Amino acid sequence: MSAISKSMRAASIAALFFFLNLFFLLPVTSSAAAPAANAGKKIAVTQINGIRFGTAGERERLVIELGTIPEYTVKMELEGRRYILELKGVSKRSGKMPTIKGQLVRNVVCRKTPGGHIITIDLKAPAVQEIMSLGNPARLVVDFYPIAEREKSVAVAQGIRRIDYVKRALAGSVRGYILTVDPLLYKLDPVLAGDVVPGRATVSAMAREYGAIAAINGGYFDWDGTILGMLRIEGQLAGTGYQRRTAVGFREDGTGVIGPVEYIGRVTIHSAMVPVSGVNTPRESNTLVIYNSYYGKTTGTDKAGREFTVVGNKITDIRQNNSPIPENGYVISVSGRCHDAYTMVRKGDTVTLYESVSSGTAPMTGAWGQAAVDWRNIPDILGAGPQLVAGGRVAVTKVEEQFPADIAKGRAPRTAIGIKEDGTWILAVVDGRQANSVGMTLEELADFMVKYGAKAAVNLDGGGSSEMVVNNQIVNNPSDGRERAVGSGIVVTGR
Repeated sequence: MSAISKSMRAASIAALFFFLNLFFLLPVTSSAAAPAANAGKKIAVTQINGIRFGTAGERERLVIELGTIPEYTVKMELEGRRYILELKGVSKRSGKMPTIKGQLVRNVVCRKTPGGHIITIDLKAPAVQEIMSLGNPARLVVDFYPIAEREKSVAVAQGIRRIDYVKRALAGSVRGYILTVDPLLYKLDPVLAGDVVPGRATVSAMAREYGAIAAINGGYFDWDGTILGMLRIEGQLAGTGYQRRTAVGFREDGTGVIGPVEYIGRVTIHSAMVPVSGVNTPRESNTLVIYNSYYGKTTGTDKAGREFTVVGNKITDIRQNNSPIPENGYVISVSGRCHDAYTMVRKGDTVTLYESVSSGTAPMTGAWGQAAVDWRNIPDILGAGPQLVAGGRVAVTKVEEQFPADIAKGRAPRTAIGIKEDGTWILAVVDGRQANSVGMTLEELADFMVKYGAKAAVNLDGGGSSEMVVNNQIVNNPSDGRERAVGSGIVVTGR
């Protein structure tokens, strides 16, 4: 519990209880070390005037009546089966200690220490605690709840069902949102924000643009909207990754596939062959980048390179930089050593561009196993990662895919997409970094997807990007406090 003032804590908890009572489940606050409400202030000498215990439904409540609210801490032990409440500066206790027992609470012991009093609450099973201070008279109220999870399911439309999920656990409350989508009735498509790279748009804006029944955020992107990872739309690449990562593919018949994907490209002019560093990405030193119509009207490059416009496998124009991008062709932009390889190139020369999107040639070890996918005839691909589920089991490949700690570790807002055995799509968003939802780890997200029947699943971009829109309404609570403009999304439209 944060070290906030007594009035702010009481007001915020009261507001939170009111909001969640409108739903169906009370929240869970963090049960690890709770600093004093008035930490840093002079400790007021007070006393315990009485201790009461009561139950209401699944909640069991311990009320400590005091002269004034003292500095206090709460510590969890024995994996949630014991909580120790230390009241500092509490000089004495009046009245007899009652015998306290409940369905959750086994025993309560209050003992005096040189610095105050310690109240030890032993539980019959791990449980979640919440504490708040009240005035007139001064009281500390400690509530205990069983670890539990609840869900509420509603039909959005024929073939689409929404499930709102709440879990109360020792780490805190978690709120998640699931959409199941029938592929026979609806089509899922990856979409590019504003149909251009770089560029960003909100998920709700993309949903409106495509007339989508539902939408979620897509893969990773740079802050200018440059796609970081594989993105192929209607057979044309809008972005590529720099290493093998997990992607979701959307077939023309509405079915999907999830597995590792890798891009390999080569450009041959005369006898000079140079590997492609990326598609629609910023050109750096000693690189060759392909720019196509998804990048906009021009390449926007600086003067430190050379560019070849290609239409129909022939070079139609040569410029130093910022070349116009033809609708029916592409621009090859080179710098450094890649530039030197093509010094003899002239207009009219023939270009051979080889591009391959595959599961890669390196062995797939660890959780990836034998998850090879034939990507050749899959027109729409959105890459992100890591893999979460394979073969209906948790199989998180954050190590194999070399994801950094800001994605691989800790709880955070998350977005994922999965496929059931019968082909039904599962779209998931989990709130995080909020008082009423602490988010999920990748492993918890994988468990979440398995819980709802995923045979295969992949993690998408998360954090402040995580968002779900249904019928033009934002379903979840984005952690930024507002919608974040993102680089890509996945939209659900009727067939």
